[in-house]
Order: sequence, then C-alpha cells, then structure tokens
Amino acid sequence: MYRVSMLKQIGVFDQDFFAYYEDIDLSFRAQLSGWKVAYVPGAVVRHAVGKTSSRLAKRTSKKQSSNSFLTEQYMRNLPFIVVKDLPAGILIRVLPKFALVYTIMFFRAIFDGRGGAALKGTLAFWYKLPKKLIERRHIQKHRKITNQHLWSLFIHDLPPNAKNLRKLFSFWTKRRSS
Repeated sequence: MYRVSMLKQIGVFDQDFFAYYEDIDLSFRAQLSGWKVAYVPGAVVRHAVGKTSSRLAKRTSKKQSSNSFLTEQYMRNLPFIVVKDLPAGILIRVLPKFALVYTIMFFRAIFDGRGGAALKGTLAFWYKLPKKLIERRHIQKHRKITNQHLWSLFIHDLPPNAKNLRKLFSFWTKRRSS
C-alpha cells in the first residue's frame, strides 16, 4: 500500500522496468526521500508471481520464451536499481560484488541457452543508461537519508538459495586471506 502523497512526491512505477524489480525501485526511492517502508508480518498479500512471464509463455507455448523473458528483464532491471538508487558512497562498496554477480548471471544464461535474452537485456540497460543517470541525479539530489542509515537497512548476506554464490565467495575469501 502506498500513500498518494508519496507517489505525488517521488513518482509512480518506472515504466522502463516493465516487469520485475519495479516495486523495489519504488520502495528504494521512497526510502531515499525519507518515507518509511514497513514490513508487516501479519499482512496477507496475494501476488501472482511470474504472471507476466507465464502469460507470455502461454501465448508462445514455449517454456524457454518465459525463461528468456525473465532473463531479459533481470539483466536490464537489476542494474537500473544500482545506477538510479544507490548513493555514490554505497555504490562504491556494492559495485564490485554486483559486477561479479551480474557477470556470473550473464554467463549462466549463456550456458543455459538464454544468451540472446541476456544480451538483449544488457544492451537495453546500456541503451537506457543516459536516461537513468539523469533520473539518478534527481533522485540523489532530493535524498533525505544518510548513507549510514541506508547501509543499515541492507541485509548484508546472500539470499538463502544462493548456494553457488556462497561457495564462490567462500573460495574468494580464502584466497584473499592466504
């Protein structure tokens, strides 16, 4: 649920996202502008996860096109969030790991037969980058929270299902410490 006054202040969903991560971008911009975003454990939300991509799959009757659609959206939209929403002080801290994970995602898509979709999403990101940098300037100019406060909101761990990334980071940490 969003307050109308918040949406009037920060804007609505960024149409360049089309699908996937547009809600994260909106919440990020809200928090940067000083709005509170709350997690309410007792709330019940019915969200048709993957509905857009499954609709695409039904139209084309190919499971691969659904996965390709997801890949294209992820490869375009994840960097949008990083570029638009992260203040410079945090961007510097996050960018190396993000670049590594993004590169792994890209090559994983190639190995899984979705290289064309990964390339299409990546090229779409680079095409829209100048626009996102202009949006970034506006977002960061009107930011009301400190880097320290924003950093405290981050979960400083990998998602629970990121087993391969955990192995990679464990390997990397051992190599750096030796």
